[in-house]
Amino acid sequence: MNLVAAVAMTWWLNIPGYCDPQMKECYPDLSIPTTTRDVCMDAIVEYAKEDYVFYIGCDIKPLPNAVNLKKKVFK
Repeated sequence: MNLVAAVAMTWWLNIPGYCDPQMKECYPDLSIPTTTRDVCMDAIVEYAKEDYVFYIGCDIKPLPNAVNLKKKVFK
């Protein structure tokens, strides 16, 4: 019997921080893990529909300054 190793890759929905001059608020960087690239891309579409952020993207690495992640993730 041959055993096949399964490899899973996390795709990160990366939302860079930004400041909203009208609301006089600033928001920090966030990186949200997703299960696949397709799920991540679907999330981009939903965020864009709501006009939540100016730039978001999917990547295999989270943002280095994401406030919701501990620094040890990047070591």
